[in-house]
Amino acid sequence: MAKHAQIDRDAIDLGEGEHKVFSKEVSGKKVVDLLFHKLLEDAELSQYWSNVAPETLSHQQDVMMEIAFGAGLLPEDITYLKEVHASAMSYKGLTDRHFDMYLKHFETVLKELGSIIPSDKSKSAVANMKACKVIFKK
Repeated sequence: MAKHAQIDRDAIDLGEGEHKVFSKEVSGKKVVDLLFHKLLEDAELSQYWSNVAPETLSHQQDVMMEIAFGAGLLPEDITYLKEVHASAMSYKGLTDRHFDMYLKHFETVLKELGSIIPSDKSKSAVANMKACKVIFKK
């Protein structure tokens, strides 16, 4: 498996259960949980995860959060994410338009967590996540 974006290894555990902590302010569990529910509630996007095992989807979202709150999109992440999304792109019509929808949900989650995620972290995470759109370009 590809090496993924590095997270802040000096971060403290905020005590919210088993999860990754992406910085002193950002709990991966909280971000992933909120985002996961939004994606499943989105009728257009949820179809892409109907046959994906929950642990697989959770891992994939962890990778995306590592990119967002870590070092950004690395070459090995591009390779991994293209592999992960290849089937949905080829057989289910997943496109960059769907990524834009995903990104809107991500931005909404960050706004909802605005009281605990500093503005600079949110801006950086959105910029890092936007870079992932390259995966969905043909």
